[in-house]
Amino acid sequence: MKFKVELVQKEDAQAMLNYLKEVGSETNFSLFGAEGVGLSIEEEMNVLDSFSKTPYKKNVCR
Repeated sequence: MKFKVELVQKEDAQAMLNYLKEVGSETNFSLFGAEGVGLSIEEEMNVLDSFSKTPYKKNVCR
């Protein structure tokens, strides 16, 4: 079985926020709940965009 790991892009912001809400609703062992992380889509886009600019990304996604 092969997997491809890709760095999340800012265009994935809404999907990421939805995912975090789902994860938050499924466990009591996270720092957020079903409400998600409390970021707007614009704020999440900025967070994800900063991930793409990290010098460490070349070590994560090849």
